Amino acid sequence: TNRARLLRNVTIVDGPGAGLASTLTAEGHDIGLLLEQIEAVPIRRQVKVYSGVPLVRGYYIDVAGNPASAESDSDAPSGPVLVDAKASIQGVHLAFQADRKRGMPVEVKLTADPGQELHLPEDLLAVIGWSWRPLVHIISYWRGTINVARREPKRTPDIEHKLGRTIQHLAYTLGKSPGSFHQRYLRARWRVTFQRSIPMLIGLSLLAITPAVRYLDMADGSVLRMLIFHAPPILLISLFVMREMPRIEIPPVPRPLRNRTWVASAVQAVRQPKIDTSADGKSRAKPLEAET
Repeated sequence: TNRARLLRNVTIVDGPGAGLASTLTAEGHDIGLLLEQIEAVPIRRQVKVYSGVPLVRGYYIDVAGNPASAESDSDAPSGPVLVDAKASIQGVHLAFQADRKRGMPVEVKLTADPGQELHLPEDLLAVIGWSWRPLVHIISYWRGTINVARREPKRTPDIEHKLGRTIQHLAYTLGKSPGSFHQRYLRARWRVTFQRSIPMLIGLSLLAITPAVRYLDMADGSVLRMLIFHAPPILLISLFVMREMPRIEIPPVPRPLRNRTWVASAVQAVRQPKIDTSADGKSRAKPLEAET
């Protein structure tokens, strides 16, 4: 009943993405079958290049090598399942995590080199499409999610496709100045603003129609009356079964980005104080202002 594990690591030695590594993992009871499954996956599938940017992708294969065993999972996908991916673009490092059991959205983490910090808009990825959620700034990194298919065999191809679109988008966007982002994605940014306001609009709509309920003529045993009476617990339960908790917020209005670079030093540059010569002929140093 002991399961064996076989790994194949592929590492980029030099060039763009040097140091990034992809791992293909196969688990099962038959070592020979594990080797066959590993060799059946082309190495080029673990390293895919989009717009000149290599994306290393990690996969997992669950090989049911003992069909007679009660422990064999008949529902387990037979092919490789994408579980993680990594890339580096213009000093921005991306790490993708895909849960292979619960069917949750893909998590995206964006970081910078030590001593550097990212200056990103929250809708950097959300302008790609409805499946890309706005980024959230968490201390030293940015986090986002991508909605993908929940079940195999559709899940892995969907993840591969959307990660490819993400890399292509970032390769182009980060290659331009932040000042051009607003003008190029103006319509998409307003669409993201509307998308972020949907939970708030739903809540306001429910509050608006609540006073009108008492004017409805409903029989004591009607289904509509039962649904209205049990609406609060139904809404509460629906929040817990959703794949992603909705954020009730007033989204910011899209504005041009003021930063000059996407990645900047975390240590602010110290400038020489300006000397102000007043009317009395005395020189006074003005306080320094932080500059990014």
